[in-house]
Formats: sequence, C-alpha cells, structure tokens
Amino acid sequence: MEHPYFLFTGEQISELCNVGEDLVRQVRNAPDSPFRYNKCRPEWFTDWMQNHPEYQSGKASPAAPPPSCERCAEAVRKHLRMKPLRNQKNKKTKRISGRLLAGES
Repeated sequence: MEHPYFLFTGEQISELCNVGEDLVRQVRNAPDSPFRYNKCRPEWFTDWMQNHPEYQSGKASPAAPPPSCERCAEAVRKHLRMKPLRNQKNKKTKRISGRLLAGES
C-alpha cells in the first residue's frame, strides 16, 4: 500500500473496482459495511465482497469472481498519480504572488 491513509468515496470505489454505484450504495448501507464516514479503501471493499456472496450479482450463471485486489491497487496508483501535489502547487503560487508584490513580471 503506497498511501494507506487515502480513502475513496463510493463513486470512486465503483469506478476503480468496476461495479455499479447501486451495489456500492447497498454495501455502504450494510450493518457491517467496510465504509467509514462514507469512505473506504478498494482492498477493504473487495475483501468484504468476497465474504458476502449475497451482495454479488445473481444474474450471471457462472459465479463471477469479485474484482481482484491487484487490479484495484493498480487503479489506485493510477488515480493518485493524476492528482497534483498540494505542496508543489502552493510553492508555485507563493513564488508568483511574491514576484507580484515586489513589482516583478
């Protein structure tokens, strides 16, 4: 786990684990839900889904395996790479505002 403190919303979990938002909503409302303060890790979600077969889709005749943790972990890494670092953004803004205050262009 690269960023164990980073939690995801239900919408992000549905996108990362390739499941519907309705299913994520049902899991979130379950009594032993892996969601804490409406946020969760993909690993927690997939582990919970593996232990609760009643929440898996019964439409497919062969039992469809739940999304793998490896695939979710790769999606998490990709998602985190897309986010800009706040420190770098703030440093650039401070530098520019300092120049403006000093009268430089």
